[in-house]
Amino acid sequence: MAGDLLGLDGWADGKHRYDAYALSDGELCSINVKQLHTAMKLDPAVTMIIEQLMSYALNCTQDHIFSLSTHSAEQKLAYFLIEYRNRLDHLDLRNTTIRLPMSREELRSYLGMTLETLSRSFTFLENKGYIAVKNKEVSFTDLDQLEALLEPSD
Repeated sequence: MAGDLLGLDGWADGKHRYDAYALSDGELCSINVKQLHTAMKLDPAVTMIIEQLMSYALNCTQDHIFSLSTHSAEQKLAYFLIEYRNRLDHLDLRNTTIRLPMSREELRSYLGMTLETLSRSFTFLENKGYIAVKNKEVSFTDLDQLEALLEPSD
C-alpha cells in the first residue's frame, strides 16, 4: 500500500530474504541505500522519518505474528479485515465496503489457515451479522461487534 517500505530485510547485511508481490496497481520509488545513508547523515529529519517508517513496519509485523499465534481463525480474519480497513482510512479511502486486495488462496496463506477454514470463518462472521460478503466485496454491517470479537474474554 502507499507508504510501505520494501526491502528492509536487506538493510542489515545487503541480502534480501523475501519477495514482494503487488496486489494492485501502484507506484514504486527506488532509493539507493548509500544515498539514503548520506541523506540521513545530512538531515536529522530524514533519519527521523526513516526510523518512524521502520518502527511502523516492525510493529505491523509483530502484530501480524501475534494474531497468527494467538487468535482463532475467525479472529484472524476479523483482525485482517479491520486492519485493512484502517489502513485504507489512513489513506483517506475509507468506505463501508472494502474490496479484498488478494484472492482467497493468497488470503488463506497470509492468515495461515486452510481454504476451508477461511471459508468457514467468513461464514461465521456473516452469520453473526458482522460483515456481508459478495465475491471480493466485504461490507461492515456491525463493526463494533467485529472489533469486540478481538477483545480478550474474562
